[in-house]
Amino acid sequence: MRESNDSSVDVIRQVLNVTFQVPAGTYQACGNTYNVEAFTHTIDPTKTTPIPLWSANHMPSVTWKSESDKLYTLIVWDAGALFLHALMYNINGSSPDHGKTAWNYRGPKNPRDRDQPYAFLLYEQGSEKEETFVRDILIAIQSQSLNLSPVSLATALSLTGPIGASVLTVRTDPYAIGYMKKNRITNYCPDLLTPKFSALPLSYDVSGVRLMSSVDVTFMSPEISVSSCSRDVRFVSNTRIPNPMADGRISPVYTRLQPHVTLVPTNFFDNFYFLRLDLTLLLLDVTEELSGTPGTSLSLLHWQVVNIREGDVMSGETTQPYKRPLPLAMGAGGGSNSGQRVFMFLLLRQSGSLENVSDLVRFTGRESCPPRMRDRCQFNLTSFVTEHRMTIEGASWFMTSPDAYSRQQAIQQGLQGEAEACRGVVPQPTCTGGSEVTRASSLVVVLGLVSALQLLICPVREA
Repeated sequence: MRESNDSSVDVIRQVLNVTFQVPAGTYQACGNTYNVEAFTHTIDPTKTTPIPLWSANHMPSVTWKSESDKLYTLIVWDAGALFLHALMYNINGSSPDHGKTAWNYRGPKNPRDRDQPYAFLLYEQGSEKEETFVRDILIAIQSQSLNLSPVSLATALSLTGPIGASVLTVRTDPYAIGYMKKNRITNYCPDLLTPKFSALPLSYDVSGVRLMSSVDVTFMSPEISVSSCSRDVRFVSNTRIPNPMADGRISPVYTRLQPHVTLVPTNFFDNFYFLRLDLTLLLLDVTEELSGTPGTSLSLLHWQVVNIREGDVMSGETTQPYKRPLPLAMGAGGGSNSGQRVFMFLLLRQSGSLENVSDLVRFTGRESCPPRMRDRCQFNLTSFVTEHRMTIEGASWFMTSPDAYSRQQAIQQGLQGEAEACRGVVPQPTCTGGSEVTRASSLVVVLGLVSALQLLICPVREA
């Protein structure tokens, strides 16, 4: 047997049996919901088939061939991030179930899209370890007075080996990326969105764009009641957050007020990232651009803020105030896609401060726009970005379709006649007042039924 502080790999005598049995589950990451099917995976260290980190987050079954007179220590080590993920000791048998835990298993959280090795290492103990002794070593590691590595741990604990090992290859997934953002370590949510964004057929070529920052948008809508198309609808107060990963939809009533926009860099610890940048935020109706119809390569500008500093949108100069999305009803039948529009937030990195901001209206079709859309319609994104030598820093988007609120506004503003705005909307049943049943107390029950039926037929609707 080798000396107790020898951690050479040439003493490995067996391959550990490591099996992940992962139940089906659901998790939230980067504003999206992910459903995961049940999953079973047994590590084959001769292959580098990566598994998602959601699966590796669950403690696997680890077994080996043991000797009755031996005690063992199991170390789980992230060889890519140099991080300890588990330490079990005084194991008297062929699995960690027969020992003590000094460091609970924690799955890898690699946020980058690259393969990373994740090692399970088995050591022999020369003797039983006192709990206080192991704890003091871990405290020394956490205080950085002792280097954290399997070699230093084996030396400090007087272990022999590793005598057994297995290696898992892991690759990032939305679970790991969401975990790191939630805990304000790193933000690689833009990496998840980049493939989808770069495939969009915008007039400005985005095929080679890599998004660097998150544009986190929150719409906060107080309660409102509207009447349109012979219907009364009450919309309760609500908060809506665009979810571009799922082409999320938000009704116009919830986007009627200017949203709160938070810009989140990749590295939470880089406090100077946004200090180095001047930024522009745009909100564009890109429906026609995405349709691919020839001659429809220009957008409708709904919001423009330039010279944003320190990552604070409110610090910028608003050159076009926020204009609420009001999709108009189109086509017969009133289907879910009737009048559907796509609105996109674009965060642009400026090459420097924009000086003559009043001149930015020249990137719209100012003279050819109707009066209500003056300085907003036919916005030329390609010319705007190219002339100012800008690059795309971040993006988010949502879809919207006509609702009771947008129909009401379209009618009131003269954008559509009632017949056109209400096409396909089923009228609310005509409701009368209360019953005149008053002749006998025995009719109280009937009166109650009439009132209940009226509420069923003619409710004050909530949306």
